[in-house]
Amino acid sequence: ARISLPSEAEWEKAARGTDGRLFPWGNTPSMEFANYGSSTILPVGSKPCTQCAFGLQDMSGNVWELTRSPLQAYPYTADDDAANLAEDALWVMRGGSFADGVGNIRAAVRGGVDPGVRNNTIGFRLVITTL
Repeated sequence: ARISLPSEAEWEKAARGTDGRLFPWGNTPSMEFANYGSSTILPVGSKPCTQCAFGLQDMSGNVWELTRSPLQAYPYTADDDAANLAEDALWVMRGGSFADGVGNIRAAVRGGVDPGVRNNTIGFRLVITTL
């Protein structure tokens, strides 16, 4: 098995599903399914969401999720996994955080961050691929 961060394309598909929804659960923002506009992070799984794309929890809000894709022009290309740490100073993060407003938790919103930065609004999600 291969364990890695998701590419930006993988992350967006996981969050938006196959119907292009605005949020992982549908097209209307909801504090029922995401931790945003808050002063604190919540434990993983605190906002259950059975209608979320692919049944994935916490795709919006709580913490921004780092991807393995460098911040480049959007939309990304199929070769966006060819990151070069020496040249690509910022990497894409997606999902918004507990400290963000509703505008940043939409599934299409992207941010850029130095992958060496650490704070309580940035986290990660792993992808496991069978070989």
